Amino acid sequence: MFQSPNGLVIGIWLLIIIWSLEFGVWSFPNTGACAEDQTATPQAGKVLYEQQCARCHGFDGKGTGSDAKRIFPKPRNLTSGVYKFRSTESGSLPLDEDLFGTISRGLPGSAMPAFEEFSEAELKQLVDYIKSFSQSFTEKKPRPVAMGFDPGIANADFEKGKQLYNDLGCLACHGALGRANGPSAKGLVDDQGRPIRAANLTQRWTYRGGRDPSSIVARMLTGIDGTPMPSYAEAMPAEDFWHLAYYVHSLQEEPHWNTVVRAASSGSLPKSTADPVWSTIESTTVSLGSFIYKDGSVVPMTVNAVSIQSLYNDQEFVLRLIWDDPTKDPIEERTTPPDALGLVLKPEGIGDIGSLTVWPLTRSPALDVIYWSAESNQIRRGVSVGFAPVATGKIPTEILQGEATYEEGRWSLLIRRPLIPTRSVVFAMAIWDGGNGEERRVHSSSLWLELALQ
Repeated sequence: MFQSPNGLVIGIWLLIIIWSLEFGVWSFPNTGACAEDQTATPQAGKVLYEQQCARCHGFDGKGTGSDAKRIFPKPRNLTSGVYKFRSTESGSLPLDEDLFGTISRGLPGSAMPAFEEFSEAELKQLVDYIKSFSQSFTEKKPRPVAMGFDPGIANADFEKGKQLYNDLGCLACHGALGRANGPSAKGLVDDQGRPIRAANLTQRWTYRGGRDPSSIVARMLTGIDGTPMPSYAEAMPAEDFWHLAYYVHSLQEEPHWNTVVRAASSGSLPKSTADPVWSTIESTTVSLGSFIYKDGSVVPMTVNAVSIQSLYNDQEFVLRLIWDDPTKDPIEERTTPPDALGLVLKPEGIGDIGSLTVWPLTRSPALDVIYWSAESNQIRRGVSVGFAPVATGKIPTEILQGEATYEEGRWSLLIRRPLIPTRSVVFAMAIWDGGNGEERRVHSSSLWLELALQ
């Protein structure tokens, strides 16, 4: 059969290979169409889900993972088939593209991060696995909404948009200026009966479903299922929503994040929060947060950011601090703790004393404390271990000059203080929203910051 020993060997090996393939002794990895079919099964995304998603959403998808109690808003219950951010009708399931976008872009203002490192194939596997948690995806089909025609910013009618904002009742929850202080904002709950807050439309960094006009139109047409935000798709022609969306987009304010507040030199210092000079002064946006727990779950604080400006001369420096608080302090009929702000200045040579979330610790040193309360509307300064001795007047304090104003869900506070004999000082702040029941150690707080004299 074969003409040489080498040919004989080769022939024998060919027979072995043919026999092995015929009877399944050897197997090879699936390729081509078979591999494609395998990646399309929901189980292909299970490992990725358990590695990246289960700690919040749970291995069973019910939103009760090990980290869920530390999170506000709470993670989505994936078994319910109810999704907030979609391009589909109210009550309809999301498109795969909607889920892709949520996973890859994340949800700003929440604990849902952006998974931009996932490949398209991994996203497909993960989306298929997430959909397997709810039988709704096998029983129903998504119904996309018609978005209408985008006129572009040059042709958007902002006056019409503002009128529609009022006519549709947007201000009932979001407030006249979008600061989440509408008369219906307090007491809102989600479909699980859990407290939920109206979106602050001025805080562009917290728009979870996208902050561009197109995304805003989608939220109005689809609603946000599981929340009090309804669909307005039947309220007016789709084209009109674009004028409203451009108006809402115009309410957004640009943050200037930093951990350094630069104080500019000035001969005379303003005595009012409304002094025109503030419009010419650099503003720094500082993030605030909290890690306070009650019954094992994180307690959501109200204030998540504060804007700071500063000026100084050879005798004093002045700070203007602005933050949003949707509930006005009821000074006349005290039913809740007062709104308040505290500043802590840390002199040179003081080592690490932890964050204001846990300050004061055992054996913490006395620090320079400034405390303002809406109840007394006084700004007190004292050297203290903790805010309470200054707030209650249990230690000697001095009254600083300043001014506090509240307008449409926003506090503005001006503080004047004797100049510190250094070019910079380390400080941190805490803010209490009394309307949210915040008092004593329950407050939002910043990291340690630097006030630098330019």
